Amino acid sequence: MARIYVSIGSNIQPRRYIKTGLAELRQHFGKLLLSSIYETEAIGFKGDNFYNLVAGFDTNE
Repeated sequence: MARIYVSIGSNIQPRRYIKTGLAELRQHFGKLLLSSIYETEAIGFKGDNFYNLVAGFDTNE
């Protein structure tokens, strides 16, 4: 079994898309370990701030 960590972030409807992404990960992998959510400015372009977090989960795949 391997523990995987993925970075997740969005600046387009972040609450909606992060919530949906986490639900999909839970459905496929089960229990998730989640970091705190943090906000960062867009870098390299003008845009809304990003909401970011890290999710960890175990997999046999």
